[in-house]
Amino acid sequence: MTTEQLKETVSQKYRQKLKEYSVLHDAYLQLEKSRDSKRREVMKMNMETNVDLKILARIRPKERMRRKDESDIPISKPFNKALDELHDSTGKLMLHFFVKNVQSDYFQNTKEGLTSEKPVIQIDFVENDALISQGEIQSAHWSHAEVTLFTFRIWTTDKS
Repeated sequence: MTTEQLKETVSQKYRQKLKEYSVLHDAYLQLEKSRDSKRREVMKMNMETNVDLKILARIRPKERMRRKDESDIPISKPFNKALDELHDSTGKLMLHFFVKNVQSDYFQNTKEGLTSEKPVIQIDFVENDALISQGEIQSAHWSHAEVTLFTFRIWTTDKS
């Protein structure tokens, strides 16, 4: 199986899981939205809506290379707009949590059903490391290729 076929298969599995658990996901999302709207009402009562909110946004590594010195960007916007933006982004975050929970449940069930013929292998992305000597200057650091490290663990019923 090629890498593309494997990616497609994994993607299809998660789409199928989302279809199977859509009721659970929708209920969870609705619950979070109702909690969020209650929080929003309380915050609006306690804070003037025309007050500017200072938000620090993290810069991604590629953007950081272009900006050189800054690691955070201060963003100033009215409280209502900042709250609306935060509220609008919760749907994406909830989907991420839902997919994580489906993956976690699948992995746990697979570990519980171990056989001697079918082990479970977990591979986890750790970090990228550049292959340069420590004495090089910072600008040289960005021009070198990196090595990606992965940790893995194997579960099996075989004791040997």
